[in-house]
Amino acid sequence: MATSNKTFSPSRAVARGTPEHTTALSDISKIITILQTPKPTPSSYIWLDFCQRTTILTFTSRSLSFVSTHPEPQPS
Repeated sequence: MATSNKTFSPSRAVARGTPEHTTALSDISKIITILQTPKPTPSSYIWLDFCQRTTILTFTSRSLSFVSTHPEPQPS
């Protein structure tokens, strides 16, 4: 299972989206909503089905990180 792990500032979270991510508008709007919401705890977590990948986002007051897991190919 391939994984990628990236960290960048929340203000650049959407700006750094790649073309394949632009189709997930509902997920992007969820991210924007979370980034605009005051954090009750030091870190907030959300699990999204992000472009057919399971994505775990971790938010802190200064950063956003995510781990995106590519799904295994389905046997035909």
